[in-house]
Amino acid sequence: MPANTSIFHGRDSIVTELVSIITGPARHHICILGPGGMGKTSAALAVMEHADVLTRFSNQIVWVPCVKATSFSLFLTTLHTSLGITTNSGNLLKDILSDLKGESPLPIVLLLNNFETIWNVDEVEAEQVLRKLHQFPHVTLFITMRSSTPPCDDLPWHHIDLRALDAISSRKIYNHYHRAGREDPDVPRLLALIGYLSLAIKLLAHAARTTCQGFSAETRLDICLGLSVYSSCMKAHPEAFTLLCMLSMLPAGASYKTLSKWWARNLPNLVGALAVLKITSLVEGTNTSYFVLPVIQRYVRDASRFLDSVRTSMIDSACFFLKEHASSISDPRYKSDIEALSSENDNLEAVLLTVTPSTNPHIIRGGLLSLARYQHQHRPRLDVIEHALNLASGINDNILLGDIHVCQGDILDSLFQYKRALHSFNQALHLFLAMSDRKRFIECRLRLTQKLRFHSGTFDAQRANIVAAFQDCEAIDVCICPIEKHRPLSECCQVLSWATSATGDYELANEWAESALEETVYIGYAQGRARMTHEIGYIRFLRGDYDGCIKLMRECLQIRKSAELRPLGRALQVTGLASLKLGRTEDAGRAFDEALRVLLYAEAHPFWIVSCQFFLRHLDNSELEPTPKEMDALCSIYHSRHVNDVILKR
Repeated sequence: MPANTSIFHGRDSIVTELVSIITGPARHHICILGPGGMGKTSAALAVMEHADVLTRFSNQIVWVPCVKATSFSLFLTTLHTSLGITTNSGNLLKDILSDLKGESPLPIVLLLNNFETIWNVDEVEAEQVLRKLHQFPHVTLFITMRSSTPPCDDLPWHHIDLRALDAISSRKIYNHYHRAGREDPDVPRLLALIGYLSLAIKLLAHAARTTCQGFSAETRLDICLGLSVYSSCMKAHPEAFTLLCMLSMLPAGASYKTLSKWWARNLPNLVGALAVLKITSLVEGTNTSYFVLPVIQRYVRDASRFLDSVRTSMIDSACFFLKEHASSISDPRYKSDIEALSSENDNLEAVLLTVTPSTNPHIIRGGLLSLARYQHQHRPRLDVIEHALNLASGINDNILLGDIHVCQGDILDSLFQYKRALHSFNQALHLFLAMSDRKRFIECRLRLTQKLRFHSGTFDAQRANIVAAFQDCEAIDVCICPIEKHRPLSECCQVLSWATSATGDYELANEWAESALEETVYIGYAQGRARMTHEIGYIRFLRGDYDGCIKLMRECLQIRKSAELRPLGRALQVTGLASLKLGRTEDAGRAFDEALRVLLYAEAHPFWIVSCQFFLRHLDNSELEPTPKEMDALCSIYHSRHVNDVILKR
């Protein structure tokens, strides 16, 4: 949580009232309402820093900067990160609710600052989240919002419409920022004319005098913003307004190093521009970052003021940043590039979502598609790839459109939206086939086959075509020499390992799996390492090495735990099968129970759940035969040969 400003006057009674409410016996959610620039955030921080609140909630006060939430997925990401949640099942909302539920939850305050950002973007989804959070009796919501009414007005809100400051408090703030004006007789009149608005007072202290009698609070604030934006100081340094426009597009803020190297690399006199923005109070700065307050962002981003040339240059900078951090997965720079992309992800997304139709296809591929591919591997969400798809649908480039469909399929699969994922891959296949792009067609077919392995209900019917795809020499060549460097060799080796194990050639399957594991260890790809450890463990199971299988499945689960990934239901299920083969019935039961819990939580394909339920029934009766539905599920997952010859054989 950020530290509150030391310049805080005129809100003592409000702070006292809210502290009493939030620490009292009855549960109330808090909502501070009012126009921009009233000091809502400062008042909320003052409440959170009060000794009584700190005593009541200890370390359970969570700052959630909703100003970053330019999309619903970004809002969930911000909330997930603010709560310090390590679980990432692909369903952020479910992870958030599960973490808050806990076993013995402590009272907690969620301070959702600038909540109007997400409310204006997606009111329906935002309302659903508030209602779900309200269901937890230990959770107190504290919202600041530019509005006249609280969201979900049927919830137990204690809301305050923040009014302007009084004259004495306003003068104290003004005197702090402009000591030379302490004796100026015109100051009281000017403060009255701007309505004693907190931010306006700060801006007025750095700007020329004007009159604004009879205007609304928003208009008065705009007048004061105009005084700062169009002041003589800003006019003398035109690059300062350009920088202000740039920073208004970066919701996560930016450090001086990031500005100078990437976003504002072509701006003359960056140091001078920053100095002017700080003098005029148009930019806020910390030791690590500079950012623009939401109310100033709104003013600057108005179409009548914003510089179109800035939007173009920022999009170019985003593409340049992505190009410079697009190292292949085996490159020594890969880890540092991923860290850089992670730190700038929110800014890159905010900038690239401003890309408009009739855009150069290179921007769609080098900007939106590149960022979406990073997000697939590390922070899967759909906003960027869907924007890319909408833009690409309007241009005549079927190869680009096919590549976007492939990436969309990958992301949908990561988010457990399997049917939509398979549809995206099939769309790509048709496009590549129509363009006679053999390599892309095979690459996409391999991807689709890998997904069908886990999500298809007609395994046996498709087995001949699937195995043939992997036995196709050209397909194997495409795997070993991927046409696109974002596709890890380990994934290619994994599907080849699986295909050869389906034919019964376990030795060759093991060779492919070991090759994949070696690469994942080399590049530090924890998720892939866990996946291939599972693959090798399953091959051990098929070969009758049950102790070796259990050891590798446990290693797989430990790798995922260390990487803060959810447990793998498949690994737990195979652990149970291997334990059953060794006669360890109790161990098998525990493994199947945990597997079923994980699979239900992840909303896995019904075949996985049905098979797990069968194994639990099978524990009590080793002669039990699977029903047709259960056999269909088993054969869809494990291959009919493995089911009859290995899994059901005791």
